[in-house]
Order: sequence, then C-alpha cells, then structure tokens
Amino acid sequence: RSSRAREEVLSRLAQHVAAKASEACERECASAADIRFRGANRELVRAMLPDLKAGMADDEPDSDSEEQALISIYRETWLRVVQQHYWAAIDQGILPRTLEVARILLNSTDIALESSDTGLRDWEAVAREVHMRPPGPLWRTICALAEYRPLCWLPDIRSTCSEEGWAMQKVYIALSFQEAHVHAESAVPEHMGSSGRWNDGITQQVCRESCEQRARAAELLEQIPKRFVELGKSEMLARKLLHTQRESLAELREQGFLTASEASHMEHQVLEAQRHIVNAPKDSWVPRHEVDSDSRLFLGPS
Repeated sequence: RSSRAREEVLSRLAQHVAAKASEACERECASAADIRFRGANRELVRAMLPDLKAGMADDEPDSDSEEQALISIYRETWLRVVQQHYWAAIDQGILPRTLEVARILLNSTDIALESSDTGLRDWEAVAREVHMRPPGPLWRTICALAEYRPLCWLPDIRSTCSEEGWAMQKVYIALSFQEAHVHAESAVPEHMGSSGRWNDGITQQVCRESCEQRARAAELLEQIPKRFVELGKSEMLARKLLHTQRESLAELREQGFLTASEASHMEHQVLEAQRHIVNAPKDSWVPRHEVDSDSRLFLGPS
C-alpha cells in the first residue's frame, strides 16, 4: 500500500483519538461526580496529553492510484472491523466457538482481505463454504438415518445432519453477517472521517459494496422458513443473556454478595441452559407440526 495513503488514514485515526480525549477532558472537568477529578485544571490536563494531530488529513490524493490505495485501505479496515465484531459475538456467547458458523465467518474476512483492491468479497467466501441450495434426496436420507441408533446418541451429528440444523446454520450466518456489516457501516466512517470530497466518495463506494453483500445474505434468509429465522434470533439472544448472567454471577461473587458455592450452584443452572440450546432438538422449541409444514415449504416433497 502507498505510504502516503497509509499516513492519511493514520492521521485521521489520530484526530479521532485526540478528539475523544478532548471531549472526555471537558466532560470530566465539568462534572463533580468523581471526587478524584473535581477541580482539575483542563488546560493543565491538555498540556499533559500528546498532540496526535499529524500527517496530511486535509490533503487530497495526488493521483488516481493514490485514491485507489485509500479505497483498498478503507476496505481492509472495514473487513477487520467486521471480523472483530464476529470475535465479540463469540466472546459474548452469541456464536459458540465450537460452531462451524464461527469458523466460516472468521475465515470469510481473511479471504476477502486478500482481494480488497477489487471490492468487498466476504459474502462470496461464505457462499463457497455453505450449501446455498436446499439439500437433495441423498442429504435427506442421511438426515433420516441420524434419527436412529447409534447416530441419534451423538447430539452434534444429529444437529448437523438434521434439516432443522441445516436451516439454522444459514440463519446464524446470514444474521451475523448482516449485523457485522451494519456495525462497520457506523463505526468505520466515525473513526476514519467522512468529510471532504474524496473521502465522501470512498465512504459511499464501500458502503454501497457492503449493502450489495448484505442483500445477498437477505436473499438467503428469504429462502428459509420464518419459524427457523425466528428461532435463530431467539437462540442468539438467549445465548447472549446467558453469558451476561454468568458474568453477573461472577461479579456478585467477587463483590462478596455470593459465596463461591452459591455462585457455582446458580452458574451450573446457566451452563445447563446453554447445553440444552445446543443439544435439544429444534422441535423441542418449535411445535412438530410447524416444523413439518415449514420443511415441506423449504425442502419440497420427499
């Protein structure tokens, strides 16, 4: 990448960090909430902070190649933000690390980074790893066998081979993809700036590419019965709330409100609920007649 283009980006990020620090300084000096900062001299505080404003943030690119380098860097930043959003979802328990979905999504950004000079291509990487069409007769036969011994004793096999599991994987992927790109659409312009003639064009171009990618994810969701989409959204929210409950129990234990044994007893209940989401057949959440009806619409007659 052009060193000038990279310096341009670093300068904008430095301005963003400096502006955030300045806002925090004003807020803390104007507030009397924290006795440690009450009466602090804002001019002294500013003098103690480094001046991060440097580089060529107000300059325009010298050539088309320079602007192309900036677009590529913008896409790379966008994809890294998307990837970090996936990692955050994993840390929050929304996407379990053991799910194939997590691997597919993280891998898609790595692959797309290799072609950032041609556009955002992460959904193409997803599509190569996921069967986008409904399963055929052979897969349906395998799904049927997974309901019988000994395969039915293995929850992971049963979940992976079931028609419901096949649909839920697509729901998790499409929804996580869309949310990560919506997050990037807000976060990247905020940190890298969106003022100036050239930067407006870069932001609009990459946002347009992202919208096209999200539209393809939406097309996939349209192929999946609404009951499974609703179930997928409900599962992800439940996973997030269960993770929050575990964090709250740990915090209460550290603060002395719960003994170690009391916290452990309640945490065990949370862990059991997490396992149930993973191992329970989908028809334990969705009534059987609705699953059968949706499967006929989704997969066609057997």
